[in-house]
Amino acid sequence: MTSVLLAAGTALTAMCVLNLWLTLRLAAVVRDRLAAPGATPPASKPAGTALPAFDATTTAGRPVSGAELSSGEVAIGMFTSTCPPCVASLPPFRELAARLAAAGGRALAVVVDDHESAPQTAAQLAEVCDTVLVASTGPLLQAFGISAFPTFEHYSDGGLVVSSHTVEDLPRPVPA
Repeated sequence: MTSVLLAAGTALTAMCVLNLWLTLRLAAVVRDRLAAPGATPPASKPAGTALPAFDATTTAGRPVSGAELSSGEVAIGMFTSTCPPCVASLPPFRELAARLAAAGGRALAVVVDDHESAPQTAAQLAEVCDTVLVASTGPLLQAFGISAFPTFEHYSDGGLVVSSHTVEDLPRPVPA
């Protein structure tokens, strides 16, 4: 009986040590992959990237296209209604859109229709800028190559990226 208990205890100890080793090894692999350069694609485009070609319809029923937007200064924000950073970015983006409009520029908000609250988010943004409600796998998001939310891009007259990353990084236009 004692030898059976000793064998069971030894087997249990060996399994615990193996489990600990596997857990530590897995943690090291995950840490290395997350720290590797280029492990995740950038969420925004580098300066000088051209505004992609696209056609969409705003929540107000007005058509909007990449060609139309490339003829002036424009800020584009991509949001989902379920992401806390997106929700936190709504007020600064609304302010930016209002300032851009006052300075003769435009803003476009793209809201992913992935939750029942998406139309309300789109309505908030539509008060100050053109807003498009899109499917999460739709062609508009594919045209922009969006891999993370929120994403913000500022395009110059001529349709080239001036800056991108967070709404705070976008230039603050001064009304004329």
